[in-house]
Amino acid sequence: MILTGGNIDQRFLANVILRNLVRSGRIGRVSVMLDDRAGALSRLADIFTRHNANIIEVNHQRVFGNLSVKSTQTDIEFEVRDLKARDRLLTALEKAGYRFDLINLQGNKGDRFNRVETDD
Repeated sequence: MILTGGNIDQRFLANVILRNLVRSGRIGRVSVMLDDRAGALSRLADIFTRHNANIIEVNHQRVFGNLSVKSTQTDIEFEVRDLKARDRLLTALEKAGYRFDLINLQGNKGDRFNRVETDD
């Protein structure tokens, strides 16, 4: 899509850019099940920090939905350098034992994320 001219709606342009960042893997969102205990969110955030992922937004749900009394659902929107960096972050979350879904652009949750083949 080519956009030209001085009358381009800035919100529309921002939305196009953000959607492209999601498609390219630079912005992502995960829904993580956490134990409802002190420090659980901090430990999760440490993994994002170690992978140079910028946390953009956190939504922490303790009451609504299909949750155990001892669980909380935490949605984290994040930004990383590229798709490979995103996949390294998600692999680290798996290795740390977190149960999570990667949320796609349409807002649907998948069982697993699609990895990019790397030479690393």
